[in-house]
Amino acid sequence: LSLGFYFTHITNTYCLRIVEVFYKQLLVSCLLVSSIKKINVKNMSCYKKFEIDFIKRTLGILEQYEQCSPLELGEKYEITLFVNCCVGLIVIPQQVIYDSVPSDRLDNSWDIQNDYIIIFKGERTIKKFVRHIRNSIAHGHIQLTSDNESEITHVEFEDYKYGEKLPTFRLRIPVKALIKFAKKFAETMLSKL
Repeated sequence: LSLGFYFTHITNTYCLRIVEVFYKQLLVSCLLVSSIKKINVKNMSCYKKFEIDFIKRTLGILEQYEQCSPLELGEKYEITLFVNCCVGLIVIPQQVIYDSVPSDRLDNSWDIQNDYIIIFKGERTIKKFVRHIRNSIAHGHIQLTSDNESEITHVEFEDYKYGEKLPTFRLRIPVKALIKFAKKFAETMLSKL
């Protein structure tokens, strides 16, 4: 067979894949548009009080997404969405209302087991724990990992002291535990506003 045949075959296969992806995205967009029609237009208004509205809207995004089925979405990227939502659930509250972040000792009531924490230098308080997670997210020191090679099971965070090569914080936490923690933290911070 000629080189031209291979090129045409590869090009056609590539084009079919692009068309497939496009139609899948179009289907998702249509489903989202039909879902958006059900959303109260009031919810799309300007922020009245940013720190409160942003946290509430982020919790709302997770709630809406959890109600969607994989068939409606094509593929579910719930962990990717959740990691993005960590900005609204952890980073914004930690940065905007830092003085209100609890200084309590980090314990099991926050669903953080000791075996999730690999490195944590200094006193283990909620305030320091959240600062380390915030730094990990903001500086891109975050990994999504799998125990079974088919789905994301854990999120790993690392934080470094400026200019040092060894981490001062390392956390490997199951996704479900992180979701519980982030929601609880966001709700705790909302109650302080």
